[in-house]
Amino acid sequence: MTEATATVVVAALTFLTVVYNSINQRKIERHVSETNDAVNNRHKKIDSNGNVPKKLYDLVIENHVNITDLQEWKNGYNGSAMSDADAVNSFCDRLAKIEDQQDAMLKRPPCMIHDAESKTKSIHPAETKEAD
Repeated sequence: MTEATATVVVAALTFLTVVYNSINQRKIERHVSETNDAVNNRHKKIDSNGNVPKKLYDLVIENHVNITDLQEWKNGYNGSAMSDADAVNSFCDRLAKIEDQQDAMLKRPPCMIHDAESKTKSIHPAETKEAD
């Protein structure tokens, strides 16, 4: 390789490195500015529905309210029949037994004549009777 070719290759690699680093720096700058806007309540972007994103402080307050609601809901079962895991498991076991009994009842043959259709007369006229 000649000295001129080596110089061109080094210059091209340097140029590509500079371009790559500038693209990465632009991405980092965009993310940092979006984060700063969220923290400092300076939203400039509008989403596709025309809404401004929520402020960071508002999101924190909303999460706090949701956590409080969840804790109140969870504590609402204290002292009830569903207050602990054993009570919930026994309730689920009872439901499973009931479902098994219902399945067993549905699998039993019905108490009827096997050839009931031939022994009964249809109340529908022949032209309106539905095909089986």
